[in-house]
Amino acid sequence: MGSQQMPPTTYRDEKRRIARESAHEAPEAEQEAVLDLLRLMNRSDELHELIRNVTILIRDWTGCEATGVRLQDGEDFPYFETRGFPEEHVRLENRLCMMHETGTPIRDSAGNPVLECMCGNVLSGRFDPTLPFFTESGSFWTGSTSELLASTNEADRQARTRNRCHGEGYESVLLAPVLYGSETLGLLQLNDSRKHIFTPQLVETVERLASHLGIGLKQREQAQELQDREEELSAIYRHIPQATFLMDQNRRIRSVNSAAEAMAGSAEEEMIGRRGGEALRCLHHLDDPRGCGFGTECHNCVARNTVLATLKTGKSFFQEEAQLPTIQDGVRDSVTILVSSSLLHLKEGPHALVTLEDISERKRMEQALQRKGHEHTMLLDHIPIQIFYFVDPDTYGAVNQAYADFLGLPRIKIEYNRIENVLSPEVAFHCREENEKVFATARPLLTYAWLPDFRGRWRLFALSRIPYFNNPEGPKHIVCSGQEITTHLTPTRN
Repeated sequence: MGSQQMPPTTYRDEKRRIARESAHEAPEAEQEAVLDLLRLMNRSDELHELIRNVTILIRDWTGCEATGVRLQDGEDFPYFETRGFPEEHVRLENRLCMMHETGTPIRDSAGNPVLECMCGNVLSGRFDPTLPFFTESGSFWTGSTSELLASTNEADRQARTRNRCHGEGYESVLLAPVLYGSETLGLLQLNDSRKHIFTPQLVETVERLASHLGIGLKQREQAQELQDREEELSAIYRHIPQATFLMDQNRRIRSVNSAAEAMAGSAEEEMIGRRGGEALRCLHHLDDPRGCGFGTECHNCVARNTVLATLKTGKSFFQEEAQLPTIQDGVRDSVTILVSSSLLHLKEGPHALVTLEDISERKRMEQALQRKGHEHTMLLDHIPIQIFYFVDPDTYGAVNQAYADFLGLPRIKIEYNRIENVLSPEVAFHCREENEKVFATARPLLTYAWLPDFRGRWRLFALSRIPYFNNPEGPKHIVCSGQEITTHLTPTRN
């Protein structure tokens, strides 16, 4: 490199001369190159295949010996595809980031990684459009790297250059940024050992190709992101544990998830276009020739009315309980479901997203528990033996009606109350004493005691205290029963 500088006007005059000499070249070839690139961008090729074809297109159109495309990868812009460059060039020039000895990127005052050489200038937007080897769009081009190095210094070239292209014998070099708006996606590179093979028209066309490539790459990136998002949402939709249906304004099914297929016992394609009651074999969809929603019982259907309300008002509903009478293979059944619905605005119009949760088994269990609870209450409250328990030596748990009647108190006044608030001091003292003994020994205790009823009449009782365990550490409760034996035994009351 020399320190002599060629005046910028000399470069500009040279460019104008080349432009005049090449004016006779057919612009149709350039237009065809742009059209070919657009055709490539509209194909569904994988990205590597696309960029490979782009490098072939540019090489064949320009006749350049070597073409390459750099694309952003993290903070660097390595070669994504090359054609015609020696392997050693690609290996040594692949990365542009300047690195510290520690292996970390060198950064500028703004915190951005410093990209080396002329490729780094173009990718970082470091250019001076008043210099003859830069364009207004930020591209770099020269017809002779030898003349450029001899007539400029590092300040002119905006950065320290590695000069590997010149060292490998490349004279004509063109670097065009691949942009999308203000975002730099990469770079197109054209190299040739011949001098002055580029024209201003060709440079402008390459810049247009780079611009189209940037738009196409961004569209592909956005389309891939959209596809990934759709696949993610589809996977979520398919694996929602509740049966999920997408219904149009006529309550016809447009899609279902796996849980809905399992609930209906049918594949999705068999349910598409049907209304919910038909797909789920509701008994009443047979009541009217028009099908689900038109029978005399349909006006009272919670599921139907919930979906209609969402479609008409946009209101969402959550877990509305509904009964679904079904018929399958001549066998009738009734399913209890929870219906939730939300309105979706799709390009085809408003749709309802409906989820159904079959809680039939849960309802049967609840009903069974209620029956059991009723039976237990009926048994405990209709036997003459007093039943009650203590949560600790001083505090009642639940009591049955016989015990409450004996004390002449409502059960609410006894349950979970302290014994001194229910019994007389003398009786409460002996009761606490015996409770403490059972909690301490963890052994049953049978005693006899005279106890006064709510009228003050003393009655003799056989009292049983049984420790209740739910862990090995000791009794959790004491379950007690008291049976009056006054008429059977008449020992003297002390």
